[in-house]
Formats: sequence, C-alpha cells, structure tokens
Amino acid sequence: MQHDSTVTTPTNNMTQQSMIEKMKQSFRLQPSSPPIMVHYLSPLVLRKELENIIETHDPNNSELYKIDFKEKHPILFWNLIWFFRRIHVSSYLFQMLSRSLLNPSDNDTKRDFKKDKCILGQELFDDKNSIRIRCMWDSAISHSDIAEPMYKTWEHDGYESCHTPVANALITDEHSTVTGKVIRSIVACIEQNDLDNPIRLFIKESSKSIRRRIRRRSMYREILFLAIVALGRDKFSHDVFDREYNNVFQKLNDKQRQLICDFDRCPSLAAVMCRRLFSSLEL
Repeated sequence: MQHDSTVTTPTNNMTQQSMIEKMKQSFRLQPSSPPIMVHYLSPLVLRKELENIIETHDPNNSELYKIDFKEKHPILFWNLIWFFRRIHVSSYLFQMLSRSLLNPSDNDTKRDFKKDKCILGQELFDDKNSIRIRCMWDSAISHSDIAEPMYKTWEHDGYESCHTPVANALITDEHSTVTGKVIRSIVACIEQNDLDNPIRLFIKESSKSIRRRIRRRSMYREILFLAIVALGRDKFSHDVFDREYNNVFQKLNDKQRQLICDFDRCPSLAAVMCRRLFSSLEL
C-alpha cells in the first residue's frame, strides 16, 4: 500500500493534542439512538418459540401478523429478523419493522401483514425513507471493554496514513493491543500470502498486553478481519485463510502455546459448514 511521503507536523503541543482528540472522537462509534440488545436464540430454540405462538393462537388471527408483535415478543422478533436476513429469505417482518420505525406514532396495532407481498431485497425501501439491515461480524458496542480491533486501527492509522508518527503512536498504544507499526507489518506479510509471521508477531505483541492487563480479542478474528479489510473481500479466500492459519497454528512451540487461548483456534468444521450456508457478514 502506498503512503504519502508529505506529512505536515503540528507546530506546537496544543495543536497536536487537539488533532489527536478529534481523531479519537471520529474513530469511536457514535450511535444515533440507543442500541437494541436481545438474547440470541439458536435455530432450534427459535423454531420452538415460533411453534408455541402458532399453536396457541388462531392461525387466521395470529400475533405474528400484528404490527405490535415486535413489542410483545422482542426477542423472537429480532432473532427472526437476523435469521431471515442471514439466509437471505424475504419476510413480511421487514415491512413490519419499517412501518414501526419510520412511523412510531402509528397506533394501528391491528394492521395485518398477512396479505402483504414481499419482494426479496425491496422489503425496506420506499420513495421517501429506507431502513438498511446489516448483519455485522463484529460489534464495537458489545465489546467496548476490550482494546480496539486491529482492522479498526488499520482503517484510520495504516490505510489512510494521514496522521503524524506521534499521533499514530499515541492512538494505537492507548486503544490497541498491537501498534500501528506492527499492524502494517502484518498486512505486508498477508499481501505476500504469509500467515506464519503475522501469527508469531501477534503472539509476541499480545504478550505485552498481559503485562499491561489489557483484554484482547481472538487472534483468529483479529488477523481474519484485518486481512478482509486490508485486501478487500473480492481478493480474499476464507477457506484458504483457514487452511493456512491452521497449518501455522499446529506448528507453534510450547512457549507460544502458553500465550494463546481456545478462542484463538480456527472454527470447528460444523461452524465452517454453517458459514457456507449463511450469507456473508459485514465488517
């Protein structure tokens, strides 16, 4: 990746500190509304909950088709939204969501969506407003107590390369388990189809976080997400990555294995098969 060699250095500490604070603010997620968080339901539990509602209500007047279904059964509703989007199947629930969010003052709780037509990919759009559902791979909100992931550091430190060396050092040292300089080295190796050095570099750097008492993320997810963002999804092969990652992982020595955890391993075969069946997640 090319970097601009022309860098303007701030003339005083106050200007530099102000710039750093502005950059930090722009890097943090600023949700426009409070996040909605519900418990995750496995497909088996989800099916059982659906069956319970279907069996306890008149099929011609089921709560499933009422606009207040989202309020009465929020856990079930949001899990269904997630599941249908992941398997890329159309559902009237998307229209229900659009109506309830874009028209919160609408009190027509008896509105029946049973006869509404659903066109896949057009469930949430009209001439004036739209709602986009994104199934994300990583959540900054859910892991706000953990250091910033490498792919986020790369987005504002390595990729854009618009900061001074001092600013880069301050930002990455405070919010990441791995510094921007090491992340750039990892990306350079990945671009050369080398996963051996990135894994060993990550283990070496993460050992420092143990001394600093900083919680870290999964090494597998850290390197995976960084590779996807740095290379681009169109140039990235998940299966090849897993194969090479697992090969290197099996060759780690005893000292290195003492510094890794179970969540650093490759996903199980069952998880890989599920990943192939579901639609891709976004970062």
